[in-house]
Amino acid sequence: AGAIENAKHTIDMIGKDAEWKDSGLVRIMHAQTEAEDIQGALSTANEMKGMGAKGSAFLSIAIARVKSGELKAVKLWARTQESPMLRTPILLGIARGKLEQNQAGVEPKPASRFGECFSLSLLQGLP
Repeated sequence: AGAIENAKHTIDMIGKDAEWKDSGLVRIMHAQTEAEDIQGALSTANEMKGMGAKGSAFLSIAIARVKSGELKAVKLWARTQESPMLRTPILLGIARGKLEQNQAGVEPKPASRFGECFSLSLLQGLP
């Protein structure tokens, strides 16, 4: 917990650049999900300003929660999201978490590509 707070303090020193802050917060959120601190990861995700970063965080959190047996709670979480841009990564996380549960021993690929896909869709003019 102290390392997380120190990391967030360091990120606060970045200034007003939301993209760099979000990048740091995504890394903190990944450390929290790896430590199975889901509430902390959700709190960190809610600090993110960019939709891509928040979507990437929600994807990772959903995967971690499904793999830890919280499928029903994750489905409820998805239903409570008003924005389809935030609901979608949660639903993808449900699918990815179930797939990873069924393919134990298969090396998973990084789940943090949602932000890149979101940015590319903005460049292409897609909703």
